Amino acid sequence: MQDGDLERQLATKEKEYKELQSLRTQQLEGALRDAQAQLSAERARFLQLREDFQFNLRVLEERDRELERYDAVAAHLQVAESAGQAEASELRIQIDKLRQALVAEAQRREELRREHKQRLAEHRLQLERVHSVKEREIEKHREEYEALKRELERRIQEVEGELALQKQELISEFDTELKRREHEFNLRRDEMSNTILSLELKVKLLNKELEVHSQVADTLQASEELYSEAQKEIKRREWEIKDISAVKDARIKELEDKLSLMEACHIKEEEIYNRKHEELDRRVRERESALEALREVHSQQLRQSEAQSRELQVQLDTLQSDKRRMELSHADSLRVKEEQLEKLRTELETTRTGWDTYIQQVSRETVSRDVELHSHSEREAKLRAELQRYREDIEREQLASAVKREQALEQARAQAELDWQRRCEDAQAAHFRRSEEIICSLTQARDQATAELREKERELGDMAALLRSVTMERDQALQKMITIVHLCSQGLGTASSFPSEEIERLQQQNSNLRSAIAVMRKDMESLSAQLSAGPTGFSIAEANTEYCHALEKEVRELKARSRHLEEQLEEALKAPSVLVAPGPVPSPTATLPVSADNAYLKNHICCLNETIGRLRAEKVSIAATLRKREVRVAHLESSLGQLIQQLHAKHVDSDELRFELANLRKRGAAEESGLRQRLSTVEMELEEVRREAEEYQKGSMLQNLEAVALSNQVSALKLDIASRREPIVIEEVLMLREENLHLRQQLVDQGSDGYSSKGHRSGDTLLHFKLRQAVRCISQLARDKQQLIEMGNRLRAQLAEAGMEGPENRPGLCRDTLTPEMQQSHLSMLEQLQYQLTTQQTRDEKENMLPELSQLGASVPLQPAACCSLDQSHPLMSSTGTDGSLQNIWQMLDKGSSPSVLVSSDRAKPHPRDLSPDKEVTIKGTKVPVQERKKSAKPAVKPILKAPSARKAVSVRNYNIKD
Repeated sequence: MQDGDLERQLATKEKEYKELQSLRTQQLEGALRDAQAQLSAERARFLQLREDFQFNLRVLEERDRELERYDAVAAHLQVAESAGQAEASELRIQIDKLRQALVAEAQRREELRREHKQRLAEHRLQLERVHSVKEREIEKHREEYEALKRELERRIQEVEGELALQKQELISEFDTELKRREHEFNLRRDEMSNTILSLELKVKLLNKELEVHSQVADTLQASEELYSEAQKEIKRREWEIKDISAVKDARIKELEDKLSLMEACHIKEEEIYNRKHEELDRRVRERESALEALREVHSQQLRQSEAQSRELQVQLDTLQSDKRRMELSHADSLRVKEEQLEKLRTELETTRTGWDTYIQQVSRETVSRDVELHSHSEREAKLRAELQRYREDIEREQLASAVKREQALEQARAQAELDWQRRCEDAQAAHFRRSEEIICSLTQARDQATAELREKERELGDMAALLRSVTMERDQALQKMITIVHLCSQGLGTASSFPSEEIERLQQQNSNLRSAIAVMRKDMESLSAQLSAGPTGFSIAEANTEYCHALEKEVRELKARSRHLEEQLEEALKAPSVLVAPGPVPSPTATLPVSADNAYLKNHICCLNETIGRLRAEKVSIAATLRKREVRVAHLESSLGQLIQQLHAKHVDSDELRFELANLRKRGAAEESGLRQRLSTVEMELEEVRREAEEYQKGSMLQNLEAVALSNQVSALKLDIASRREPIVIEEVLMLREENLHLRQQLVDQGSDGYSSKGHRSGDTLLHFKLRQAVRCISQLARDKQQLIEMGNRLRAQLAEAGMEGPENRPGLCRDTLTPEMQQSHLSMLEQLQYQLTTQQTRDEKENMLPELSQLGASVPLQPAACCSLDQSHPLMSSTGTDGSLQNIWQMLDKGSSPSVLVSSDRAKPHPRDLSPDKEVTIKGTKVPVQERKKSAKPAVKPILKAPSARKAVSVRNYNIKD
């Protein structure tokens, strides 16, 4: 049976372990799904940021158009000047209104004074009320503190008594348990010694007959095994005794700790109450000081109101002077507004540069986030492999520990079942004895209560007989009174048969009866209340002893009250006997005339009838409540037996759980130490992995940054092609203007001297030199552009392989209501246009550059030092739209015309008189937000007319830098 139970328990433990393992795997899979969802969300956010970036570029173009609109707003400011004059007239009207308001303010101030006086009186009354209320509250708090202190002292005494009782019970239980186990151990030891002696005798006999009986050796070996098992059992019992004694000491120590803790809590509560009392006193003093401060503030406010009235008069004078100053400052405000417009323009340019830096920062953050997600995924794969390995190790260890734990639990369970079985039998026997005693006491109390009820019924019968005798005496008295009245009417002067002393005695007896009936009523009410509230006031846990004591106490009280009521009834019965005996005939002067319809006697009789009916009803109700109490006592006895059985079962379960909990704690500590060692090794491996991931992350971040920059450039180029406008950069246009103006100034100076041949040759050589540099730069730009296109194609292919959409393939590029079919057709058109434009530009550039380079090579040799090579640190340039202007320059040089006609025009046209109507260099385009590797440090300002030295190399112009 034990092997089968052990196998079943092993199966259940294995099943529980597998369930825990499946739950853990589900949690890890959920965490993986959450990480993947977060990765997809971050990827969607990255794509959304790219869309927002392209949308913001279009917003910048719209802001350029809004700047032109601001120029129109400047024209409306002149209209605002006329509105300012209208405002001046309105200010005059407002001055008149302020004068009227000043008069109204004076009237309002007088009203405020009256209100302040009234409020001051109200505040004084309120202060007195608050003072009285707070005094009452303080007195109440003092009373509560005294009551709380008494209650705490009572509780401490109760707890001390309970602790002493529990301590004695525990000590007695442990002593009995130890004695019983010692007795059992002695008995078993005697039994074992007897068995050992008998086995030794058998061994001697079997040694003599060894040759004859060969099977005796097997029995001897079995007896030795039994002896070893008995010794093991003895040692185990000794260990159990030691464990029980240790548990007893721990329980005693725990109760002593609880007692000390409760004493400390009581001391803390007293300190808290003292602090609260001091806090209340301090608050009362603070409120008094606050009221004093309020009085001072009120007086100060009155002074301030008077000062404000004087200040208002001064302000009225200043307003008149301000009016004159406002008329003068209006003209100045117009000039300030113009200056503000200029500042707004400059701020717009700064916001554009700030937006570019923000976009760069966002792209860097997205790249770093992608790198982190990649490293997290790799780390997760490694951790999963380690987790699987650790699970297998833990599974093997837990199976081995489970087998050991099951064996120990089986032995402990058998011992605990024996111990608790004996305890349950003892407790049931004690409970049966107590229940029999309670039933006997309750039956005795019930018999006694029924006897008392019979006695009360007999007394009620006596009272009824007494009432009948009183009514007969009343009739006789009425007849005598009638005869006396008749004699008095005849003038005989006979005396009444009821003297004043008898009437006074009757009144005194009547009052005695009333007081006795009132006392009886009160006693019956208190008895019924005690009977109704008695059983509910006791707790079920201590129902055995307390309920018996309460019933005995109630029985004693009922006996005392019944004796008291019997004495009162005897006095009441003795007193009316005087009414039957005839009294002495008094003198005529002591008689009192009584009418036949005496209201006092009628009221007395009605009261007696009512009390008798009430007593009968109370008797019936008491009998009914007594039956209910009997039923309830039976129900409580049955419920008490059930609760005791449940309590024993809970004790058994609690002991089993404590034993298992101790074993689990030991096993958990061992497992925790092993897991900590493994965790330390895993952390060391993780640190090595992190270092490798950081090194890999640094390299991949640089590659991703370069890839993002190139993708942004490719998307910008595609936007330019889609808009079919050529790019323009204001800074480079300004540099061209500056150089053209410088050349024109030189030619004008040379023309004033008669165009000497030497100056003409120097100007031509300078122009040829610059044009050669321009040709080289343009050819270099064409090569770079071709490389960029190829790089963009490679990046797009890589993005397609990685499963990400490129900036040109993503839907929602334009913020309008386009269908997916229209967007797809638009994208395909953009790709075709890009391919056609790039092929045509490279073909045209090659065709235009070859004859020019041949001519320049024949006339002037190329200087390699003057060539402008584009390094990686230089920004990218665009040469779109410059072929026609270069051809015009070459034609003018061949004809020998003056280069003064080379004047570039911008959008504002600040110098219209220098433009040539037939030959004009026009540059058109849109702003392209290309990410720069190195920003130009030259600000967007007006061109400075300074002649650069001819020996310095001309810096390469960038046509993609935004102003």
